[in-house]
Amino acid sequence: MAVIYMWKRRRTDREGWDIEKVEEQEKNNRLNPQFKVMRTWFTEVSTISKLFIEGNFKCFILEDATRDHKIPDITAIPCGTYELIVSYSNKFKKHLPLLLNVPDYKGIRIHPGNSPSDTSGCLLPGIEKSDDDRKVFYSRKAFSDIFELLKVMCAHEKVWIQIMNEREEIGKPRYT
Repeated sequence: MAVIYMWKRRRTDREGWDIEKVEEQEKNNRLNPQFKVMRTWFTEVSTISKLFIEGNFKCFILEDATRDHKIPDITAIPCGTYELIVSYSNKFKKHLPLLLNVPDYKGIRIHPGNSPSDTSGCLLPGIEKSDDDRKVFYSRKAFSDIFELLKVMCAHEKVWIQIMNEREEIGKPRYT
C-alpha cells in the first residue's frame, strides 16, 4: 500500500501531473466514449451499424445478428461500453484493435471483412453497405483509416467504445 501511495505521490509532485485530473479524464471518456457504434439495420444473419468517432460519422460496421441469447460465432456482442486497445492478434499475426471485458466473449476485435461469415462476434468496418443490409464494402480502406486514428488516440489516453441499438418508438429494433 505504501508503495502505491508513494508512486501516486511522486506523480502528483511532478509539474503537469495530477492524479485526480487523470482519473477524472478517464471517467469522462468512459461516460462519453470516443467511439460510438449505433446499430441501425437488423437482419436474421447480420447487424449493420454506423460508427461515429468523437461525434463524426466514419463508416459502417458489420456484425453478426443480435439475439436475446448467445449462440457461439453467430451472435453480436452485448450492448455496452468497452475499453478499446491495440494488441497483437495470434490469429491474424498482426496488431489489431481489441475490445476488453466483453461479457461471455473473448478476442473481440475490429478487423477487415465483408460478410457475416468473416466475423465471429468481431466488428467489421466498411465504407459502403449492401442494399440488403448483409454486407459492407471497401473494408480494408475503412479499417486502415480507423486503425491509424486509434493508434494515435491509444498512445495518449484510454479509448472507449460504446455499442448501442437504435430503437424505434415502440422500443424494438428494426428488422429488414
